[in-house]
Amino acid sequence: MSLLNKSGILFCIGFLIPGLSGLSGEDISLVFKNPIKEGDDLKLLCMFTVPNNISIYTVKWYKGTREIFRYFPKDKEKQRIPFGDLTIDERHSDMHTLNLKVVPAYMTGNVSCEVTPEPPYNLIVKTSPLLVVVPPKQKPKLETSLGMTNLGLSLNQKLSANCTSSASKPAVNITFFINDLPVRPDDPTIGIRIHRETKDDFEIQFAELELQLLQKYFKDGKIRLKCGASILHLYNATSDDFIGELMRSKTPKQGSIFGVLGGANRIDAGITTRFWPIVLVAVSTMKQLFL
Repeated sequence: MSLLNKSGILFCIGFLIPGLSGLSGEDISLVFKNPIKEGDDLKLLCMFTVPNNISIYTVKWYKGTREIFRYFPKDKEKQRIPFGDLTIDERHSDMHTLNLKVVPAYMTGNVSCEVTPEPPYNLIVKTSPLLVVVPPKQKPKLETSLGMTNLGLSLNQKLSANCTSSASKPAVNITFFINDLPVRPDDPTIGIRIHRETKDDFEIQFAELELQLLQKYFKDGKIRLKCGASILHLYNATSDDFIGELMRSKTPKQGSIFGVLGGANRIDAGITTRFWPIVLVAVSTMKQLFL
């Protein structure tokens, strides 16, 4: 039975094989961090309590069916069995511990600890799965039908977008974000389709989004769209942003009250200038009548 705690440590609880008296299955467990990222170091613990009347002959470690390391407690002898380019820190490995350095992706699969006591040599094997994550080498790429910057958007306009993540193991989880808020797949105004391809045991994930540009997707007349790719807690990356803005309506500029008054003054000044000679003649005539 396997248990995964909140910190990502996997506990594989052992069970007693009949004939191995004095060593209970409850005293044996296989403990290691899981999952891990390719290139991380990993410490595996094969924990058990040895009764006083029992001596351990060997402790062996396996990847699948391939033995990779063995330890003889009586002589404190260590033997590393070559397995690809897997690196074992023998100095810090012993009866209960196996230290792996720069763990390669092919270590994904079952890992086993085999404990063999002295005669009658009945053994206990503990097996648990290990996942080695290979993240994408590049961040996700976003492409849209309206380019990556568009300052002439209209309400109810259609926007199509593609988000592509490079090869990984396992496949990434793709999420679209509008104004930094994750898009809900059940939103009736949005359509999302997920596609996956497998190449050389790696997964290539890409997603399509169809969006109707409603008022609710704009903030101060602007919209930002991006996509993110993640694998559990080990990988998280986001694309470049699409930036859009609603087209501004072309309306006549309204001047201030001061501008209106200023215009009136200019008009008055023009009229005064145009009729100034007539005013002078009228004043001169009135003077002659009263003299």
